[in-house]
Amino acid sequence: RSAKSSNQKKLIIAVVIIAAIICAATLPGILNSSLAGSDIYDFKLKINGTVYSLPDPVSKFQKNGWEIVKSCDVGAGTYSQESLVMKKNGVTAEFGVYNFSKNQVDAADAAVYKIDVSSYENKDVKLELPSSISLGTSAADVEKALKNYSDFEKENSVNNWTTYRKNEGQSMISIYLDDSRTVESITIFRKECPYK
Repeated sequence: RSAKSSNQKKLIIAVVIIAAIICAATLPGILNSSLAGSDIYDFKLKINGTVYSLPDPVSKFQKNGWEIVKSCDVGAGTYSQESLVMKKNGVTAEFGVYNFSKNQVDAADAAVYKIDVSSYENKDVKLELPSSISLGTSAADVEKALKNYSDFEKENSVNNWTTYRKNEGQSMISIYLDDSRTVESITIFRKECPYK
């Protein structure tokens, strides 16, 4: 009996260790896929299930499967004059990048401070901001989500588009609604704090 009991204890310990390893391996992915508890001014967004917090290193996007389609050089301590274009699973997005280093670098070694994604160009993209605002959200739902954010400016254009914009120092969130009164594109940028 004692040999059987000892083997059962070893088996239980092995199962607990394996479960702990699995939890440790999957927890970052779980934490990396939720906007829960985030405020719209946290400058976080979820693209096809992965949460990014601007500014984030370009390398984080690459580790999550984004491939550079068009790159650019970025001078020391400056913002890119051109957009970095990356693609993942059929989704193409334009990124503004900032170089926090003291030397000129390729955009791949910089930080993403701006993302501009449109459902017109990307039919399969799922982009979401905190407060449940995403591409395809109706005008009524955007109004409801922004009711606690009275500092968003609403602008109507001649072509029946509506823009909700919040400028916060060197940061901005723009939510564009097309003539069908749904969110067609979202631009978010945050310049003022370096990534870790």
